[in-house]
Amino acid sequence: MYIAAGTYQRVHVAYTTCILVGALAGAAQCVVATPLDSLKVRFEVTDLLEGKHRSMYQYAKSTLKELGLSSAYRGFTLTLARVSMGIQLQ
Repeated sequence: MYIAAGTYQRVHVAYTTCILVGALAGAAQCVVATPLDSLKVRFEVTDLLEGKHRSMYQYAKSTLKELGLSSAYRGFTLTLARVSMGIQLQ
């Protein structure tokens, strides 16, 4: 695989390097996005059923205090596998 570096030079990059970098990019994205997505979905469901939280921030604060940080990372392994594979293949 070749990647353009500047306007006149092409640099050869091994496919294994591209796959590794894609996996790392997917992992970084999952570390940030998984807890936010998890809290957003729970907020939407809880807000529909109960309607007691005024903002997403208030909900995240009370939920993380009640359930702990590990609850926000439920499903992380599957999301990591899906996203890292997707980014590797792009």
